[in-house]
Amino acid sequence: MADEMIKFRTCLASELDSKPIINGSIILCYDSGDLYSDTIEGDRIKIADKVRILETENDRTSMLIPESDCLYIVIESKKLYIYTTSWLCFNESGDFNIYYYIPNVEIAASETTTITDSRVNSNSSAIFHVDASLYDLAENSNITCVCKEGQIKVTSDCNYVLYGTIEVGSTNSNIVNAENIEY
Repeated sequence: MADEMIKFRTCLASELDSKPIINGSIILCYDSGDLYSDTIEGDRIKIADKVRILETENDRTSMLIPESDCLYIVIESKKLYIYTTSWLCFNESGDFNIYYYIPNVEIAASETTTITDSRVNSNSSAIFHVDASLYDLAENSNITCVCKEGQIKVTSDCNYVLYGTIEVGSTNSNIVNAENIEY
């Protein structure tokens, strides 16, 4: 699977229900330690009892009978695996990003809107997810997010005010066309 297929997110347990369900997400509630996975069916399931943390790749490869319904996290390589009839790695490069959300964002029509957030830096990236009810209005619009220290500048060429959620991560994929946004 490609690295883009799985996204790691964090939030407070009290915020979990307000987070959008996006297939391939693994969400850690950092205050409770609970771990959840979003599925292609649009469900969010608790998976903490289905995660095995291993220290080394040797620990993984020397397992006599790996459990097929578990996610394996290898600390040494920072890689994630599942086992079916063989090992499948979710992130061959060993890289993964932590994502968080800024909900209830209003973007001005055909302008640049600045969002202040102290967690953002110049290595951050952001994607604006248009509320599903407004998707038709934004379908052919371009929405660009540019991050710098403490700020996200969101520019839209849409002729309507848009509402949605900003997803912030640490990669550099900053330009998103509204017609390619996942819900």
